[in-house]
Amino acid sequence: MVGLPILVKLKPRLDRPQIKDDIKYVEQQFNNLTNFFKIIVDGNNDEIISNSGVVISAPSTLSFKSIQMGIPTIIIPGAGQIGNLNEFKGLTSTNIIENISQQFDVGKDEDFIKNTIEGGIDFTSTETYIIEIKKIIGD
Repeated sequence: MVGLPILVKLKPRLDRPQIKDDIKYVEQQFNNLTNFFKIIVDGNNDEIISNSGVVISAPSTLSFKSIQMGIPTIIIPGAGQIGNLNEFKGLTSTNIIENISQQFDVGKDEDFIKNTIEGGIDFTSTETYIIEIKKIIGD
């Protein structure tokens, strides 16, 4: 974990077209220590996540990707709607380093994945979703 670059991925939002305000907010959260991290706005999310050593995220369906891949993931409560992440062991705003270490030690949380994401273990969620839609529409 030591020596990994810190990337902060900001999601452009239609309701906040001034990304500069979001960048300023992140810089303030890191006490303006911009030499320790890089803020990115664009990029392939799948590639960014799959090349990560650790993911720290607001509650988002995007965070399921790192969880499925077994990448230690921290979900920050209060930063969005928790939804199906309520039972995830990485949902915390305290003891973050300890939680990351435990996730490294324990590995992928297969029980959470099996109970939360249909097709999550074998990455067949999209296929499962399409099959169910076809059943509904009678195709």
